[in-house]
Amino acid sequence: MEDPTLNRNLDETKELQTRWSQFHDFVVMAMQQGPKKITPQAEMKFLELKSRIAMLHDSFMSSLKHEQKVGQNIIAIVSDIILLKRTANASEAERQKFEFDWNECYMLLTEQASALDEEKKRLAGVNERAFKSAQRFGLIKARVYNFLHGAGLKYGTILTLILMAVWIVPDYLWTYDNLYDNQITRPLYVKFVRFIYRPFLDHDKKYFNLNDVERDPDNKPTENKAIRETEKPSLTYFHSILPALGIDQNGLAEAQKLLDDNGGVSYESEGYDADNVPVKLFYLMFKETETAKRFIELCRTGLNSYPPDQQKKIRAMTFIAHRANFVVIGISDHGMRESQPREKWLFGKITPNELGQ
Repeated sequence: MEDPTLNRNLDETKELQTRWSQFHDFVVMAMQQGPKKITPQAEMKFLELKSRIAMLHDSFMSSLKHEQKVGQNIIAIVSDIILLKRTANASEAERQKFEFDWNECYMLLTEQASALDEEKKRLAGVNERAFKSAQRFGLIKARVYNFLHGAGLKYGTILTLILMAVWIVPDYLWTYDNLYDNQITRPLYVKFVRFIYRPFLDHDKKYFNLNDVERDPDNKPTENKAIRETEKPSLTYFHSILPALGIDQNGLAEAQKLLDDNGGVSYESEGYDADNVPVKLFYLMFKETETAKRFIELCRTGLNSYPPDQQKKIRAMTFIAHRANFVVIGISDHGMRESQPREKWLFGKITPNELGQ
């Protein structure tokens, strides 16, 4: 088979070898005859020869697989000998150095030409179809090797393990929620969900208990003289004020069922007189996030069915916010209906009222 690139490299290497011999003849002639016998015509031919050597040198270096430094010396020698007249004045030491450097490069050119010629003869006896097939196999093998030893596989494996740990395992094999049931692993599970899973992966990841919800431990509104703690509202009382949340008759039965299904588990409440204005606060932990969202949806849907004036009145004295399956509710004409749950449960000032403004 024939390789056009190999044939071109061989031809250009042989031409460069010939030009390199001519370059030697020019320089030796100048050194022997002296500067006075150098004609302008000889200088012009010498410059043309140097230009051709420079052009052939790029192709030679692209095919050279070894002795790169010696190969680069060819262009360095050509660049150092600017004019023949200046070369004619070279000292004996400079002449000996030139002969040594030139000869080293010539030997490399001869070796490279011989190697390319041998490769050409070898390919002449190779079946082209088999050769190309071997090349494709080698390319595939190299790509597989690079993939197996490259950063892509490493990072892909890490990403796959993360995906399995975060989604596949808990969804199909074994839920990490079981870690909450173990007293030893519970603290680690709560911290992982609070600081990593819920903020970055699933903000609707449910809580198991009110004690797991982020809160301000120093929040003590009763220290304010204008605020007096009253009897805490019970869950039974909470049932009775559902219409104050906007829930109409159509959604009342479903809302009560959602609360009954919750079984009264993880329920807290607070009652205050703030500047002689009653404040009722309720903290509900539903079993699932979807249940909490459905309860809030019943509040919004029912409220929208009321006349505009009544809607405005309910929104003005009712604050509802939620985080996953945890719902806070404040009912009062006093601003503490919002400020207390926001500060106690770390909702922040930008948390919107689920009922709207």
